[in-house]
Amino acid sequence: MKKILIASILTVAGFFVFSAFAYAQTPTPIKLQIVQPTGALTNLNTILTAAIQLIIIVAGLIAFVFLLLGGIKWISSGGDKGQVEAARNQIIQALIGLVVVLAAWGIIVLVEGITGIGLGFSKPLKLPTFYGTPAPTQQTCTNGGSSVGCNCPGAATGGICYYP
Repeated sequence: MKKILIASILTVAGFFVFSAFAYAQTPTPIKLQIVQPTGALTNLNTILTAAIQLIIIVAGLIAFVFLLLGGIKWISSGGDKGQVEAARNQIIQALIGLVVVLAAWGIIVLVEGITGIGLGFSKPLKLPTFYGTPAPTQQTCTNGGSSVGCNCPGAATGGICYYP
């Protein structure tokens, strides 16, 4: 008990002796500047183009993996008619998947070539831009209505003229 009490007293005394002093100071403000990294994807067209290309590549790879797994099943079937038929069906389905992926890629490239619209393969993806009706422009007319574009009543007296 005595050893625990002495160890506790020495520990507390050590905290006071070896601790650093804390001075109350006004903190210096830190300026945090977040810089956009170089090469960052900030354009929606670039992101969508990469997503479309990634989907086509992943679909092709998945079909190819299923084709390989079907071949492995066929080899390891051991002559069992049921397993050979299942492996054969898997290989056929994987080949159909590859044909669909290649056909989708071919159709996209064909549509890009015929229409000139960029869908993300041979040309960059370009989203349509919609423009609303522009707001009317305002001009104060002076000099008896001689200002350019002021052909409205009240322009001769310094009125405001609106024109599209």
